[in-house]
Amino acid sequence: MNIRSNAEAIQILNDTERSILEREQAIHFLVATPTRENLEHLVNVLEDDAFGVRWTAAAELANAGRLALEPLLRALIDRPSSVWLRESAYHVLHYMPGNLLRQQTAHLQQALRGPAPMSPRPRPPVRCCTNCSKPKLCTHKTVCCFSTPCPTPYLNRPRINRTEMFTLFVFD
Repeated sequence: MNIRSNAEAIQILNDTERSILEREQAIHFLVATPTRENLEHLVNVLEDDAFGVRWTAAAELANAGRLALEPLLRALIDRPSSVWLRESAYHVLHYMPGNLLRQQTAHLQQALRGPAPMSPRPRPPVRCCTNCSKPKLCTHKTVCCFSTPCPTPYLNRPRINRTEMFTLFVFD
């Protein structure tokens, strides 16, 4: 099968009547040019009914590394109770290349292995840490220093729910 364009690959990927092999080929085509839109389509496929399609998308997102983080984490924020998304996201984070990235997401991986979060409730901003060279109020949108991970793990903050934990890892 010869896929000629992103639009064709997306159409094949979203067509559940197509064979799993064709849909997996569409995943490989999309990840060859890892644009934000392509990665978002792959993240959406992490909730597909076909296990092989989910697995291939997760493996390719893991290979994409840091590029896949933003769309993946945004999906987790939007749909934190999706079991297939949580399992696939764990797989993506666990198999990403580079020890530093795996270490930075270790607590998130642990949270993904646990039960699904309750419905999120808004919390007022709190100080991320006390050891940070540029302490700021946490907006739950960025790492507290904006350039490096906080030297004090965010778990020292007042108790947070799992959805808030996801938002701490969004890199703007």
